[in-house]
Amino acid sequence: PKLDKYGHLIVDHDLHNHNGELPNGIAEAFIDWAKKDKLSFWK
Repeated sequence: PKLDKYGHLIVDHDLHNHNGELPNGIAEAFIDWAKKDKLSFWK
């Protein structure tokens, strides 16, 4: 199992990145899309 710097188990999923310990996931893709399209809720 993969542990974070505090010894907590990192669950392998695609929802978000754990401080660079996992690849970017859905949350990071959404942020990139919101920034690219200059959506008002993401400034």
